[in-house]
Amino acid sequence: MRKTHSGAIGSGPSDGKDQAKTLSEFVADVLREEIVDGKWRPNEKLKTDHLRERFSVSSATIRDALFVLMAELLVRLEGQKGFRVAPMHIEDAFDLAKTRAIVESAALEESLRIGDDKWEALITAEYFLLSKAEDQLKFDSAGALQAYEKANDRFHEALVSACASERLKTMRRTFFQEAKRYRRMVARKGNAMNHDKKEHEQLFKACLMRDIAKARALIVEHVHSSVKGLRADDFYTPVAEAADTKKAA
Repeated sequence: MRKTHSGAIGSGPSDGKDQAKTLSEFVADVLREEIVDGKWRPNEKLKTDHLRERFSVSSATIRDALFVLMAELLVRLEGQKGFRVAPMHIEDAFDLAKTRAIVESAALEESLRIGDDKWEALITAEYFLLSKAEDQLKFDSAGALQAYEKANDRFHEALVSACASERLKTMRRTFFQEAKRYRRMVARKGNAMNHDKKEHEQLFKACLMRDIAKARALIVEHVHSSVKGLRADDFYTPVAEAADTKKAA
């Protein structure tokens, strides 16, 4: 059964429009982390009335937050059935990795061709912070996970930051966010972080050397390794229709 958490929101900005935006972003941030962490099961219904009461916000604010998560492919809207957590299954994990590798490597190649000294300084700084976060995982694997994931996000974002195609970078960011649920599953299974550290170091060095062929090969390998070890029985049994039918009976 899904864990429940308090999410009531206190006073916000005085301006109505700014407050609504801030509240919807807050709700989206909380739900995003819960979905990625598996606190909401794949296909589970996201009841707007329940969420409205939980967060003490309007139905419009909840819908705005859920539409944000829809754009990130973490939530789906199924006609009259309402919002549900996006499904997860082994075939999707490998298909997402394949698609993500294509987009990520293309964005990285353009970034390597265009990036200047400021870009090199940026990826160097982000790699340093990522290495520190990875080292901290050895001492506090649970408590340091969120800090590691933020550092990992920033490092990968920095690598493609010189890419001139905003559309390509947006696609990469969307797939990267969507893949977090699968990466979190892999992390729970064992020493995935140790492999990440080695791969990040190799990738960083290849980028500094402007070795496009090697960097592309490494990012493709890195993306595919993020789903290695997953098996069909790692996934929840879908709960969508059976649960709703039982409740309606």
